[in-house]
Amino acid sequence: MSHDPSISPTPSFRVLKAVVVILGIAIVLGIAVIVVTLFNRAGIGTARDSAYRTTIAVPSGDLIDVDAGAGTLVLRYRLEGGAERLVVIDAASGERLGTIDLEKTP
Repeated sequence: MSHDPSISPTPSFRVLKAVVVILGIAIVLGIAVIVVTLFNRAGIGTARDSAYRTTIAVPSGDLIDVDAGAGTLVLRYRLEGGAERLVVIDAASGERLGTIDLEKTP
């Protein structure tokens, strides 16, 4: 099949070519976003946060449980006298966020 140079593309053909080019670019960008998102979620190619060392004041008593979740550490202590206390710590910074005293009700 030969191409006749005297025949110019119609406006609808130009629009179709533009739509195909734009959609092709959108597909390439979409795949790039997916790949970058997968790498970020997998932790590939990201620098690890530097380790930290901190000192936290804790109550005297026995440490009976440690729980981690939602960016916090919760330390459960049994105090002298039998009462219990939760110490909540920010896992990212090591900062003590607060304490919760647990009381038994009759």
